[in-house]
Amino acid sequence: MTVKKSRYDYCFRTGANAEQRFKELVEQSGLECSASSQKENMIDKIDFFINGKGVDVKGNKHLNSIWLEIRNVKGNNGWLYGKSDYIAIEVVELNAFCIFETKLLAEFTNQFTSVTQSKEDYYKLYTRANRSDVIIKVKYDDIKHLEKFRVNYK
Repeated sequence: MTVKKSRYDYCFRTGANAEQRFKELVEQSGLECSASSQKENMIDKIDFFINGKGVDVKGNKHLNSIWLEIRNVKGNNGWLYGKSDYIAIEVVELNAFCIFETKLLAEFTNQFTSVTQSKEDYYKLYTRANRSDVIIKVKYDDIKHLEKFRVNYK
């Protein structure tokens, strides 16, 4: 299964826009924010360093649909098992980037062992047809107790 170029382009633009918005908000707050190298971004799953801590940004998520990546499409460790210290998840309805410790989100997913073939199911390991990824769909309310910081916009 291949991703249509239009879908890939949309996802790339959406992610890049979220990353840029996040960087601007962090800098406006007076914190030092520097972009990671290409290797750190692709291999280590770090988009930015803020005061020496690695942050991976995930844009355009919704209160009732947040996907957590255990394994990526190539079957390698997903962003939950990258080297970032924090994951910044943009939750559109909250007009905010919600910041979570990466290791705590990863630990949260360990409780889920049931497998599903439906992307509509919550709290189950889901793999898309002809892919090697493993992802879990959760709601913000399920992980909000793990939130460490919030960067609001608007």
